[in-house]
Amino acid sequence: MFITVTSDKSALGIDGQMFYKNKRCKCTEETAKKVHEHGRDFIIEIGDEKTTNKEYFGEDKPLRKVTETAEIEVKEVEEDVEMSLDEIFEGHWSKQVKKAKEHLKTEEEIEKALQYAIENDVTDGVISKIEDMLNGDNE
Repeated sequence: MFITVTSDKSALGIDGQMFYKNKRCKCTEETAKKVHEHGRDFIIEIGDEKTTNKEYFGEDKPLRKVTETAEIEVKEVEEDVEMSLDEIFEGHWSKQVKKAKEHLKTEEEIEKALQYAIENDVTDGVISKIEDMLNGDNE
């Protein structure tokens, strides 16, 4: 099969072959279909017969179409994420205090956190801030 591109669009490279306007090129039917899908007009020569790509492939429009769609799973994110005491008391002391203030809501949670902090040798500054939280000073 030979094709001769007739459209005025820029040169097109497909399967390692360049297709220029008015230049006759030998190619496979599969490659010719790719040229057609890219919206180029061309003449197809098979033996002594000549036909246009639109007649040969039976369409007046390029064949590029959406053939697949992807499904996207949406997950809701919980705003109030619970943190374990291990997670609260890791990292720099100032971050520990910040996490404690953000995640410890009830007096019972604060008491458990204070007990955990004492038992696990958390710095005195963090323990002091948690005691302040327990006494109602959450600044």
